[in-house]
Amino acid sequence: MDGQKTKVNSYRPNPIDASSIQMPEGWSYGENRDDDAKTTSGLDPCDELRDSEKVYDKTTSMETVKLIVKLGYRIEKGGHTL
Repeated sequence: MDGQKTKVNSYRPNPIDASSIQMPEGWSYGENRDDDAKTTSGLDPCDELRDSEKVYDKTTSMETVKLIVKLGYRIEKGGHTL
């Protein structure tokens, strides 16, 4: 890496258990995918994802937030506005 600086990734995931949250269209977490019951096991803990999946998910999340703001919506928590 002649003359290139290496960026250190200081991001440390702190996942929140959202297994009880209903996903759009009534889907929720379940041990197996069941289309009739609308359950899926496709929600994996962050620490079990490959690095490429983490980068993809982080990029998708950030671009989604940017789009929401670009469309004129505000994201607020405790008095802080984005």
